[in-house]
Amino acid sequence: MQNAATTNRRARARVLLLSCCALATTASACDSGRNEETGPALCEAGTLFLSGYFDGTYVNQRIRHTSFVVQQQSSPHTLDVAYATGAFHLEWAAALSVDGPSVNATGRIVVPGGSLMGSTFCSAEVPLSLDPKTDASSRFVEYEFNLGALSLGPDCPGRSVPGSVLGCLRE
Repeated sequence: MQNAATTNRRARARVLLLSCCALATTASACDSGRNEETGPALCEAGTLFLSGYFDGTYVNQRIRHTSFVVQQQSSPHTLDVAYATGAFHLEWAAALSVDGPSVNATGRIVVPGGSLMGSTFCSAEVPLSLDPKTDASSRFVEYEFNLGALSLGPDCPGRSVPGSVLGCLRE
């Protein structure tokens, strides 16, 4: 029998898959692999995956990161990712746990590529979850998030802009 957390996690995975496929301009983002337990293989080790719209501009990218650090020893808890063209930062108050409920975070991202490369966006609403996954050879966890309530930085909050960006990172 499935518990409520597992059912909720699978529902979020289906929403992520459907959102990705609805937004993708090429099929490669949605058919990069499939795991019967967890859905699409959107996240890959060592990458930050983003798909959605920043201020009306579509992004669908996998970015190789140079560092990935999560701190949950003291509040605010933080997740920091660095990559060649910028950084991504989230912070939240309640501890995040594997298979636990999502937490509400806030964040800032420097867009890693495309026509908005180098632009800073702030997000005042970021549902963040930590989900266990398995594939043919290993078990791992993924940080899944949805950047919403966007504003244009560099200072947060900046000028409100439309958009929402789904993303994930594999630990």
